[in-house]
Amino acid sequence: MSMYYIETPCPSFPRLTHFGYEAHAIPYTFPHYHHGYEIMYFTSGSSSIELIEGSPSVSVSGEQVLIISPRIEHRFLVNAKKLSYYWLGIQTSRRIAVGDGPAAVIHPRYKIGLGRILKTRFVEHIDSSLENIARGLTLKDYAVIAAPPQIGCILHDMRSEIENKGLLFQEIVAAKTVEMMALIARSFSAPPADVDAITRIQQHLAAHHTPPPPLSELAGIIGRHPVYLSKRFRSVTGMTITDYANQQRINSAKRLLVSGESVGDTAAKLGFASIYYFSTLFKKYCGKPPSSFRRIRERH
Repeated sequence: MSMYYIETPCPSFPRLTHFGYEAHAIPYTFPHYHHGYEIMYFTSGSSSIELIEGSPSVSVSGEQVLIISPRIEHRFLVNAKKLSYYWLGIQTSRRIAVGDGPAAVIHPRYKIGLGRILKTRFVEHIDSSLENIARGLTLKDYAVIAAPPQIGCILHDMRSEIENKGLLFQEIVAAKTVEMMALIARSFSAPPADVDAITRIQQHLAAHHTPPPPLSELAGIIGRHPVYLSKRFRSVTGMTITDYANQQRINSAKRLLVSGESVGDTAAKLGFASIYYFSTLFKKYCGKPPSSFRRIRERH
């Protein structure tokens, strides 16, 4: 699937204002803002992005998240077309914007030639979970963070639910949205002294698509005791080192499957001992076997 998107609030879940996937980055030149957070999860590639006029470019790459605060005027000028990413907008405040048109608000000085101006109204929409999560997002305008390892599966599942519109899909999308926002907010609340050390371990694990090395070897990278590393890693990320490493391998597997690799070749390239073990682990982390993930891609 090269592109998929919705660009108006979902009637059943208006807090989700836009959602999509791009296999090749498309520039958006008009400065605009959103009434909620805009989130981009980069699945592959790398690029610098001119985001806020007059500010330095932002560098992003695969397995990173760019999050932009509500009502921060921005644009999206990329320097590479190989950047692939999910993008979505989430409103977290008590009063949310609803309307019958695109979720982006473009400044009047740029609206010449863009068609009719769509009206937006505000309504009260109570969702205590998202409101509480937003309080933990200590974000002034925008930030680039390492993506929590579960994000890829969550967004893929959201896309599948929105496309297929199965029974209770609205409730599933809403629950996954809350989970995603909670994981992102937790990344902002980690103690600064631990972030650098844990980030180094995350980067090491992301660069090696094999079973994780012994705990003592990882602890030596940051000069800490293995027991300290194990406890601190779980405190900061919410996952054990083994789970995190496995999730990284599954994320790599998803990229290979989407690119057209067979299940067997994907398992071999990532060093799994057998297709059976790979399939079992994939289903554990994504809730479905790798063959079904590949079929979703083939439908598009």
